Amino acid sequence: MIAEEHSPLRRSSKAFSLYSRAVSTIGVAIFIAACFSLLQGRVFSWEWLFFLAVIFVTELCPTKIPDSSIWVTVTVPVVLGMFLSHGLAATIAVSAVPILIASYITQWGPAFGWLTSLVIYNVANHIAAATIASLVYMIVGGPFLRIGSAQAAISLRLILFMLLWAAIYSLTTAIVCATGTSLYHKEPWRVSAHRNLRWSLPDLFVSVCFAAFFVLLYVNYGAVGILLLIIPFLVARQALNLHARYVSTYRETVTALGTYIQHHHMYTKGHLERVADLAERIARQMQLPTQSLMYIKDAGLLHDIGKVGVDETVLDKTG
Repeated sequence: MIAEEHSPLRRSSKAFSLYSRAVSTIGVAIFIAACFSLLQGRVFSWEWLFFLAVIFVTELCPTKIPDSSIWVTVTVPVVLGMFLSHGLAATIAVSAVPILIASYITQWGPAFGWLTSLVIYNVANHIAAATIASLVYMIVGGPFLRIGSAQAAISLRLILFMLLWAAIYSLTTAIVCATGTSLYHKEPWRVSAHRNLRWSLPDLFVSVCFAAFFVLLYVNYGAVGILLLIIPFLVARQALNLHARYVSTYRETVTALGTYIQHHHMYTKGHLERVADLAERIARQMQLPTQSLMYIKDAGLLHDIGKVGVDETVLDKTG
């Protein structure tokens, strides 16, 4: 799952407020409909508690995507596994609760009203994406599995349908997040979309692989078999954390160099930030590639780095 983070200190635009409320309303409506459907059919399984616990644990271990405000979890394979074995209504009703609670725990802060809006918005994003992916899966005739069905292997046909589900889920989530980010930060949609979609592909690959293992272990061994996924889950999370730390170190280095220049040459104070901001604006107006936009600001901050090695008598010489 991909979750978007916004600052409570920044006043959101009217467009973003309307958009987030619309997404939240749709998500809440789908959740209520799913619960009502389960109550009407009087359907309940103790296995749902197991899925609830697994989703809760995965949501408690988010990893931040480098150079963005997006957090990623490996909840999608578990959600897909539950959909294949218990259907859409149960998946929506059960998965929304642990995601909601875990989001409050991992993002807890003083701005409770803002946090509530953000959490509901992210959970609604998940609900909408899971619903759309599941409906398409059912329309095209994707197979369903039941525990105890004695299916010893995952067929190529099932993997292709799982890939379809995960692709639609990831694409929907990325589009919803990109639109929200674009409205919130008032930046071009293509920039926000590129930032989200470039992480959707690796997330999609990981989701399908984990989902295949999840379904195979769950169908053949039940809840106990899922425990075998703990080690690869921890390895994947650690790899992403290391990459995020590497990018974070790069960002800190750029910031430190910019601060160092201003500390020794006070007349540049504010100049570097203005150059970086103007360079980024011009680059957007020129419609430069998204990758260029991501680094043009750093170049603006560091464009005076050569002054560090120049003697003060030369830099401060009158005329």
